[in-house]
Amino acid sequence: MTKVIGPIFSSLALRFKPTRQLGALSIEDTEQRLFLTQSLDLLEALSLQSVVEQPIRFIFRSKGEDKLLARTAGLDAVGIERASAEQYREWIAEAFAHGKAVCLISKGLNADFIESIAIRSHATLIPVTLSSDSDIAWSKDTLPLHWRNSWGATRLYFGEPLQTSTINQNAIQSRLLDLEARALEEHPMLKEHLATACVRGLKKRQFKTVLIDGAMDDKAWKGGMLLALAWEMKGVIEEKCSGHRVGLVLPPGIAGSVINLAVLMAGKIPVNFNYTAGKAAAQSALDQSEVQEVITARKMHQKLKEFPWPETCYDVTEWFKGLDKKRVLKKRIAVALQPLENLLGDMGIPPRGDLQEAGLLFTSGSSGEPKGVPLSHRNILANIAQIRAVLLVEDVPSVLGHLPIFHSFGFTVMLWWPLVYGPQVVTYTSPLESSKLIDLIERHEVAMLVTTPTFLRQMGKKAKPAQLASLKLVVTGAEKLPQETQEEFEKKFPVPVAEGYGMTEATPVIATNRLGDKESWVSDRKVGAVGIPLPGVSVRVVDPETQKPLPLSETGILKFRGSNLFRGYLNRPDLTEPVLQDGWYLSGDLGHLRSDGFLVIEGRLSRFSKIGGEMVPHGTVESHIRDILIEIGGEDSEAVVAGVDGGAKGEQLVALVNCPFDLDIIRKRMLAKGLPSLWIPKKIKQVEKIPLLVSGKLDLKAVKEEAASLI
Repeated sequence: MTKVIGPIFSSLALRFKPTRQLGALSIEDTEQRLFLTQSLDLLEALSLQSVVEQPIRFIFRSKGEDKLLARTAGLDAVGIERASAEQYREWIAEAFAHGKAVCLISKGLNADFIESIAIRSHATLIPVTLSSDSDIAWSKDTLPLHWRNSWGATRLYFGEPLQTSTINQNAIQSRLLDLEARALEEHPMLKEHLATACVRGLKKRQFKTVLIDGAMDDKAWKGGMLLALAWEMKGVIEEKCSGHRVGLVLPPGIAGSVINLAVLMAGKIPVNFNYTAGKAAAQSALDQSEVQEVITARKMHQKLKEFPWPETCYDVTEWFKGLDKKRVLKKRIAVALQPLENLLGDMGIPPRGDLQEAGLLFTSGSSGEPKGVPLSHRNILANIAQIRAVLLVEDVPSVLGHLPIFHSFGFTVMLWWPLVYGPQVVTYTSPLESSKLIDLIERHEVAMLVTTPTFLRQMGKKAKPAQLASLKLVVTGAEKLPQETQEEFEKKFPVPVAEGYGMTEATPVIATNRLGDKESWVSDRKVGAVGIPLPGVSVRVVDPETQKPLPLSETGILKFRGSNLFRGYLNRPDLTEPVLQDGWYLSGDLGHLRSDGFLVIEGRLSRFSKIGGEMVPHGTVESHIRDILIEIGGEDSEAVVAGVDGGAKGEQLVALVNCPFDLDIIRKRMLAKGLPSLWIPKKIKQVEKIPLLVSGKLDLKAVKEEAASLI
């Protein structure tokens, strides 16, 4: 039966889903071809077979996918579960003996394992990746092979072949990452306007709750009304605001979401200012952005007395009160009845956004003056697509939106992702009120929490297990996740804690440990790693001093490239040129890529001190001091280490702790742990609290100033 149905299905599928080949497949017919791709669905397998003249055997690491290909499409597919390299080579050799090519799906396979298979099979290794024109998001690659509900043309990319003599772990990983980055860079949907994606997503969910405002008595907002309000506010902004950038000082919530979208719909650029950074940093951001008008709420204007308010400030509360309800209702009806293209035309949204600025954020200023980071429509749409690739809404139907909008995670993950077509977001005005956040998670059965380790510790101490029972995933970022924090939280609550990694310049997500079921979770997360780079992010490692390339497996400064990476700091070519070259962003973080694809961050270069010719990691020293303080009774102990210039004595380590301590005991116990004496701080000071930014990150500037006062 399969022999009859398979060809018929294949023919019909390719008629509706044509294939566009990008990249030459210049391989001699006599060569043994081993195609290598990270993931594959049924229609993509058909597309690959349609452009390769010889039959292909598809080999998967797990069983189940092979049956779908074989029974539905009549393709030669093999599922190998827990097989040795020798068993893989046998299946490949058999295919070659029958004149077939082989496509190996690399999901779950280490690069060194693939290297062994390819070399001993005497094959030409050809990297290949596939994406669809009609849907910007990949399927989550931890799920079984399935249809991706996408009927646009398949875009098929071939990388430069690797002959047997040139196959190695570094080349395999680099080629695959580069190819996926190219596939995303050339995706046609990244050229559209971010507001277009929001309108499409909100119209699709016009009768579904998109946002619940925890600071407004849990008022629920459906997609249709949220869009109608933004449309109406667009007109107000066009009338009131003359500048091309509009300043916003608003917390997470309905006002923050609607006004950000309305500013974008009006063809302007929202600039969400950090209202916790201090007067000098805020004034610097205002000056750099050239913002003349700020939209805020009366309560915030009255509360933030130190914020350098410009002469023109608008009260969004008054705007909402003055809305013409009949006009809003007409717009709501138009959202319901008009086709998308007509709706976009009536709203006057430009057809393209692409590389144009869609938002301006400022770095936290944790180590100096804040830097302006313009993010394009392409940047934001790409990062949303990358997030959707590994976190399906079916898995995480709701997220807690408590991080401020001026923070890069709050901006992309808790503002634009839910608007474009992400999970429902339950917002609250501050990440500091743990009890309120716990209550919101329990009351609205929130599925996903994105936070910092500092905030997670606070929440873990206050919450009861039943209160966080709805959580399916916790993702931490902004600072390294201490293993003891992860273990304590997972012991108390039945939810996995996954460490992620990002930066404002990357919009912000670079990598994350992924969501998996109980059986696959272990393979989806590696303790001590920040996860697998998101699809479309390529990685390089360079020597910290010479900038020469290193193998991905060696520790060095990490460089990243992808559609989610910014194109330079605002009006600061002097800051841009040292870190952005040929599209590669030099992160300043030390790390490496493991053979299983997991990224390991070993610390920020600026958080290392060179003492006695040795690079001493501040984070490791902090962890040891914290453990010692907890051992001697300080359950809530925190510590931070800074490197301070000691003049003729060179750089010295100074520690700040938030509890009483005995310096001699700390020194003795650190030595007993086998730590070098160079790693022991010369001075330690007790402070009331460790300096933190509102995002939960260390305020490194304040830490260094406090530490320097001790020398």
